[in-house]
Amino acid sequence: MAKHDQDLARAERLFNKRHFAEAGEGYTKVLFRTGDNGPIYTRLGLCHLYGTDLGKAEYFFDKALALDPYNKVALMTAAYLDLLADRESAALHKYTQLLQLRYEKRNI
Repeated sequence: MAKHDQDLARAERLFNKRHFAEAGEGYTKVLFRTGDNGPIYTRLGLCHLYGTDLGKAEYFFDKALALDPYNKVALMTAAYLDLLADRESAALHKYTQLLQLRYEKRNI
C-alpha cells in the first residue's frame, strides 16, 4: 500500500471520529503527495468548517469547485458559507446550480 493510501485511510478514520484537526493534517499530507485533488480539497474544507475556520473552509471549497464544478458537497457547503457571510445572491446561484445538476442527471 502506498504511503498516501495509508495517510488517506488514517485521515478518513480520524474524520469519522470527528477529530477534524488531525484529519486535516492527514488530508494535507495526501494532497502534498498527490497534487490537486477535488475530493481531498472538499474534505479539508469540511475539516475547517467543523473546526470553525470558515475562511479556510471557503478557500478549500473554492479549490474543489475549480477542479470539479459538479462537486455536490462542495457546492452545497459553499452556498451555506455564502449565506453565513450575507452573500445571498452567490448562495442562490450555487443552489440553482445544484438543482440544475439534479435535472440534468449528471454524474455528481
